[in-house]
Amino acid sequence: MDRKVAIGLVGTGRWGTNHLRVLPSVCAFQGVAEINPEKRRGLQLKGIAAFEDWRALARSCEALIIATPTQTHYEIAKQALEAGLHVFVEKPLSCDLREIRELVALATCLKRILWVGYIYRFHPSVQELQRRVGDISRIGYVFMRYTSKGRPWSMGGAIWNFGIHQFDTLNCIFAKPLGIRADVQFLSDRIREDSAFVTIRYEGFNAYLEMSRYHPEKKRDIWIVGGGEQYHTNLLENNLQRWYEIESSEGSEIHERIECQGGEPLFQELCEFAECVDHWPRIENKGAESALTVHMCEAALQSAERGGIWVDLQLQSKENI
Repeated sequence: MDRKVAIGLVGTGRWGTNHLRVLPSVCAFQGVAEINPEKRRGLQLKGIAAFEDWRALARSCEALIIATPTQTHYEIAKQALEAGLHVFVEKPLSCDLREIRELVALATCLKRILWVGYIYRFHPSVQELQRRVGDISRIGYVFMRYTSKGRPWSMGGAIWNFGIHQFDTLNCIFAKPLGIRADVQFLSDRIREDSAFVTIRYEGFNAYLEMSRYHPEKKRDIWIVGGGEQYHTNLLENNLQRWYEIESSEGSEIHERIECQGGEPLFQELCEFAECVDHWPRIENKGAESALTVHMCEAALQSAERGGIWVDLQLQSKENI
């Protein structure tokens, strides 16, 4: 990057804290906007510029990272874009497709970057899979797990909190999805699903997804099973493995571990965002991709409510995205 761009952070919750750890190494960090007075004082004691109102922080910034609760994303992002700032919003951009479409149109009109934080896109093994998937002769199926034993979510259930990452990751690796269906389980209450099994139809194969906050094992992995070739990645360990067959009289199978080059996904993502800001007006508008992912969440929940029917994503996409 030619220079260090001026970036500020709005919100220091769980993900905001991660951004706070990484940002000083990738930009000219301008400080934090935090409405909690105790957190704000703690940041100031550490020598970090901390403001109650994000607008005060924005005066010295070219771009903002928004890591506040989801229900606040739309209003802050809209005002920040209108103020001439480039904007990075932690996922989801919004849970309302109308708001997403409005922000995408606004960013496009104002020629500003609108970036949505889907961190697994920047995982080295996901990027390696993306490079290799075109060489698989025929994909039979894909299986992806996102499970752990965790506390109840403050907003949404398994699909909005876990599935949204899975949908975006698979859409990053493969072509556009065609259809989706879901079954959900309510183990703690009838408002938010704790677990879900989702099937996504892609051209020529299905992807089967498990997501749960009641599973005793923490899993973040992907299997791609193809004719004569299979891949597995453990996203918790940056571990990619490949199995393939070679023609011989004995029919041998080869198993190899693939080294994936790359650093911490959040660091890589923030570096790329800062690079885009630095090279503006090269515009990166990732809001439309976020619209598809949010649309898939809505369609999965619609499927579950109607007994697990298939929802045609292509048909609905023409109407909703």
